Amino acid sequence: MKAKLACLLFLLFGSVGQLWALGVKVAPASTTLVIKPGESQGGVFEVENPEDQIQKIQIQSEDWLAFRKGKRGVSTEDWVTFEKKEFVLKPKERITLHYQVHIDKDFRGEHVAQVFFSPSPLEEGKRGNVGLRIRSGVLLMAIAKGTVKVNAEIGNAFVREVSGPTRQGNFLHLEVKNMGNVHIKLNGSVKILDSKGEVILAQGLGNIPGILGGENRVYPIQIKSNLFKEGESYICEVEIFYGVNEAKGGVMYKTFDVSFEKGEAVFVEKKVDGKIDEVKEESKKDSGEVIISK
Repeated sequence: MKAKLACLLFLLFGSVGQLWALGVKVAPASTTLVIKPGESQGGVFEVENPEDQIQKIQIQSEDWLAFRKGKRGVSTEDWVTFEKKEFVLKPKERITLHYQVHIDKDFRGEHVAQVFFSPSPLEEGKRGNVGLRIRSGVLLMAIAKGTVKVNAEIGNAFVREVSGPTRQGNFLHLEVKNMGNVHIKLNGSVKILDSKGEVILAQGLGNIPGILGGENRVYPIQIKSNLFKEGESYICEVEIFYGVNEAKGGVMYKTFDVSFEKGEAVFVEKKVDGKIDEVKEESKKDSGEVIISK
């Protein structure tokens, strides 16, 4: 796996007129281990103090999946341990930090931890009163080999006008259902054609946010307010590639008949022959024997 570098910057506010930043560099930013249930596997983080002063580094590891479900601060001590959770780094010093991941013999699916490295001056009193620290982290994922099931489908579609501080305008909302036991990443495209078969909207989804196992998620796509015309009919074609991590071996297709009456767009699923899920070999190879369920 290609190593990435995460620069974790922490703003520290002292007395009035004082502002400084302390940081710690950690690599890789994301790690995925594929481990047979009942077994353990080790790994390392490279941790560096880029500052000109001695820093104390504290480590906290929290369950990222629980966080996504609204539970904060859930420990990961039952499956990941570190050789030390607190240490001191001299200016410009770099160390290799070892950790161990264990998968219980009865566990299925995945674990995901967000590992936080929080720096602080070794002698804070010389810096003044510290008012705020903002922490960042790296991701550590552990997949139970041979147990992952990926099963997703496109649900409903609807158009809704949104008015909010971060998003305004008309949006086409697409529902995706993840019926597997791991979080999946998505990519794909949406097309809307008029009654003559001409494409009036072609929108790539890009690398949209992933979705947790067992979760339904609605993805908004902004459209022009005058895209649809009163009394006209349209076709909406959706194609989404999905899979675990970088292996997107599953393909979801769905076509909707769209009518536009009284200012409202109504989407009705249309059955299309020859559109089936496909499984690519790289999904099984790259994701730890991933099974794409129909």
